[in-house]
Amino acid sequence: MTDSMNQTELTHWSNCFLQHVENLEVVDVGHDINHIKRVVKSAVQFAQQESANLAVVLPAAWLHDCVPVSKDSPLRSKASQLSADKAVELLKSWQYP
Repeated sequence: MTDSMNQTELTHWSNCFLQHVENLEVVDVGHDINHIKRVVKSAVQFAQQESANLAVVLPAAWLHDCVPVSKDSPLRSKASQLSADKAVELLKSWQYP
């Protein structure tokens, strides 16, 4: 596996991501912290199978729902883009490498 970070750095950042997403508002039970943890677990498994860069995969998995949008919201169709934009903003503000 080719990563631009060592395991200690990846663990540090995963803890930072976890801390952030634990504080997000839960707008539906299908997108709670347990959902995010399942996505991260699956993403890591896939990344290992594909020799993907965990420094890219981990923030994507942890932050994929970082903008909570309820299923009945008129913004629902934009939820993925809103989270992607917010993830970029967060990573820059945290000076993620």
